[in-house]
Amino acid sequence: LGRRAQALDIAADVLTASAGDELNLLIERALTVSALTVGVASTSTTPSPSTGSGVLRTRASSITVRGDVLVHGSGNLLLQAQGADSTMSLGSDTAAARVTTSGGSLSLLAGAGITLQGASTLASNGGDLDLEATIGSLRMAQASSLRSAGGAIRLAAGNAVALSQVDAAAGDISLVAGTGAITCFCVEGPTSTMRCGLAPAGRRASGPSATAAMAMLPAAATSSVARNP
Repeated sequence: LGRRAQALDIAADVLTASAGDELNLLIERALTVSALTVGVASTSTTPSPSTGSGVLRTRASSITVRGDVLVHGSGNLLLQAQGADSTMSLGSDTAAARVTTSGGSLSLLAGAGITLQGASTLASNGGDLDLEATIGSLRMAQASSLRSAGGAIRLAAGNAVALSQVDAAAGDISLVAGTGAITCFCVEGPTSTMRCGLAPAGRRASGPSATAAMAMLPAAATSSVARNP
């Protein structure tokens, strides 16, 4: 569906799609993704993993992911809600959305804001995770999670960043909040799981693990724990 160098321009309100190789779509209006699969899983009869990537962009409107999005093999995935007022939302309070790459990088970009609701997850088996809300905030519900299995995780927002379960294993984590604060739910877990902390507006944190990322914040910032309801 589409080609790597040229997107297929379509008008749709709800998308359910499966592409055997690669996918590159440009959507004309606000879109709800109910299910999306790119590539073919490696099996005993088809041992060669897929390498095709998935690109899904709106021209100037929002994206809502309500079902599962999966890219097999080493392919990357880009979901981008273009436009200053466009948002991206995953899942709901009662239904989780799962966005997964088998080994490639995963990028979510939106102009106004990104929200992970309920128990929604973003995961890659070693690929990088990159989430950026250009103007608005990036917010994770308490039960939501980001996991990269060693890939780097970068979370950036023009306003605030509110975190929950963020696990990069041995990978780096980078946090950037423009005019807002960096906060996170209290999460119990191994040393690679994000600990609680509070960063004042405009602060950045980075490090070889989630714990190191928060530890690199100033003492005044980490001494106050943000306990979200």
